[in-house]
Order: sequence, then C-alpha cells, then structure tokens
Amino acid sequence: MSIKDKFASKFANLQMIGLRPGDPNDMSAPRDPPTPMSTRELLAIERRLGITFPEDYRQLLLEIGGMATGTIVAIRPMQMRGSYKREHVDMFYGADLEGQCVLSTLSENIETYQGRIPPEFVPIVGNGFGDQFCLVVRGSEYGKVYLWDHEDERTQETYSWQYGEGKTAPNEWLYGNVYLVASSFEDFLNRLEPAE
Repeated sequence: MSIKDKFASKFANLQMIGLRPGDPNDMSAPRDPPTPMSTRELLAIERRLGITFPEDYRQLLLEIGGMATGTIVAIRPMQMRGSYKREHVDMFYGADLEGQCVLSTLSENIETYQGRIPPEFVPIVGNGFGDQFCLVVRGSEYGKVYLWDHEDERTQETYSWQYGEGKTAPNEWLYGNVYLVASSFEDFLNRLEPAE
C-alpha cells in the first residue's frame, strides 16, 4: 500500500493545516505536482550512510518528496523539552533538485549536521529555528523520531572543552539535548496539528 493511500485522510488533514509539497525556492508556495526523490538518489544516500530508512519514510520520499508548511504547524512530542508542550514543524527535507535551495535537501542537511547530532540520527525535518527532527537509523531505537536542540549542542569536543581534555563524555551528557517526539515516522505524522 502506498503512503498516499495509507495516510490519505491524514495528508488531506495535513494540507488543510498548511503542510504540502513546497516549491524548494519559495517554501511558502505549493509545488504541484510534488517532486518525489528518485530511487537512485535515495539508494545513494542509504549506501553512503550504510543504512536503510524505515519503509514509511522511504515511501514518503519516493512518492511525495519534501514538504513545507505554509502556515505554522506543530507537533505534540512524547517527551517535552522543558515547558514546551508543542514544537514547531517547518520543512520536511526532500530531493536534491537542480536550482533549488540546498537548505531543503535531505543530502545537504545530513552533511550539515554530521558530527553534530548523534551518529545514529538523520535530520529529516527542520523546525525553522535550527532544531532538527531526526530519524534514528541504527540500534535499538531504530525508526523513532527525536528532536535535537541546536542551542544545547553536545559533542565530545564540547565536553572536552567544558570539562577538560582527555575526559570522555558520558552518553547521558551527549544525549542530554535530544527529546523523544514519536515512536515511528507514522506516529510523527499522526502527531502533527495546526498551531494555535
């Protein structure tokens, strides 16, 4: 079953709240018809990372491609970040199309955040403020979606700088700026709603 069929009513609802395939140069303008990612590009990304994306996310890329919000869309995460009950959702990264704004491509965002986000995370959606919704592509959390807070960026280098050279950052510290949003990509889509 295609993702369009599986989420037909959900996508109708998403379009009602402003989430739709967007023009990569003007993400406030709809792109009709959608520009899906090619199988070739998707396989190249997966091969480069040594992973396979969860099937529901693969289907979104292959059938729809990137999406943008024309209005403010929010999500209620499973785990709150401080007092935030909802988080903003801005852009679903998509295909690397000639002449498009590179900020909207999955490849460019993977490259931009490599070494900054946990190694098992892939940035798939931006919130418009620098934070990234990331899909877990390895390990026991495979398929879950987390929010990575860029204002509290944590790497081994920042730990060494803060706590002294040669000290190894504990995992609890390294993962202290990520928050569980959804148990799967499908759950992520189901949690989207209009911002009030």
